[in-house]
Amino acid sequence: MKLPVGLLIKCDIWAKTSPDRGQAVWALWQMGGAWLFTHLLEHYTYTMDKAFLATKAYPLLEGCTSFLLDWLIGGRGGYLETNPSTSPEHTFTAPDGKPAGVSYSSTMDMSIIREVFSDIVSAAEVLGKSEDDLIKRVHKAQPRPCPTKIARDGTIKEWAQDYVDPEPQHPTDNTLYKRGEEGPGWSTTWIAALWARLHDSEHAYCMVKHLFDLVDPDHEANFEGGLYSNLFTAHPPFQIHANFGSSENSAAMAWRGSVTRSLIRASTSRSSPSLNHVRTPPISAPRANTRRFSFTSPRPLGALGCTQSLLPLHNVVSGTRLTSHLTVNVRACCELYHGT
Repeated sequence: MKLPVGLLIKCDIWAKTSPDRGQAVWALWQMGGAWLFTHLLEHYTYTMDKAFLATKAYPLLEGCTSFLLDWLIGGRGGYLETNPSTSPEHTFTAPDGKPAGVSYSSTMDMSIIREVFSDIVSAAEVLGKSEDDLIKRVHKAQPRPCPTKIARDGTIKEWAQDYVDPEPQHPTDNTLYKRGEEGPGWSTTWIAALWARLHDSEHAYCMVKHLFDLVDPDHEANFEGGLYSNLFTAHPPFQIHANFGSSENSAAMAWRGSVTRSLIRASTSRSSPSLNHVRTPPISAPRANTRRFSFTSPRPLGALGCTQSLLPLHNVVSGTRLTSHLTVNVRACCELYHGT
């Protein structure tokens, strides 16, 4: 048996490398390191720090890519597949009617692998390494990962086969599918980000408001999210995912022209059910080659006062990405969201 080479990360805080006991849906995920390393090129696009890319990011991407190339196997139709494969923390109904969590070529696996391959090719171009043997292997493999498939109900398949989903309202968003909008804080943050990416200000704003729902610390845990009085987001109990993600959502909404409309709606017309009828103050548009842009309101915005946003950004090959450096008066936002 040929063992894969390269770099694989275990997510156990005790640094175990052996298989963990428990259910495979949470104890087995070979893509954990690959997912983590997708953030390396993100960091470079924010900072344009070529030294970081060359000395820290690229060596890790090399190790990760080597593992992925060795982990992929030839499958049906000439595609490259992963086997075994899981879709993190989610199960499906097997043909015998029993719940299962391990299959092959989950959509999560394939999507992350494509992104890592794309990232290392982009990094190699910047560093002048496009002729390296590893990059040539990636170019050959790039067209072959198992493609994203559509299920019978029109949603994106979470697994290679069209399995029955026993829990469509599961909080994880491993693929885009209809699951509703209730869930813990970290799930709410993800949903808000997805709506912002789809340019739907109404739904994104609705999910952000849900993050500010006050949670009684003595209430029975129902995993409905919200905010504790100390500003920790509720899972429950506290999980920091939503606190970190909420600023990114604000940045995404601001860049898509939605957050200004949302703030004015909150301060001037709380009874209005739609943001689309709210007049938005003018904002200064960024020049094509600038790394920062700002917008200011020409008049006070209720309890928020005058709002200003400075969002560093860079133009990169795949589009424009930005970091979430927003300063928000949290107490004022809570008051506005709850109409006090």
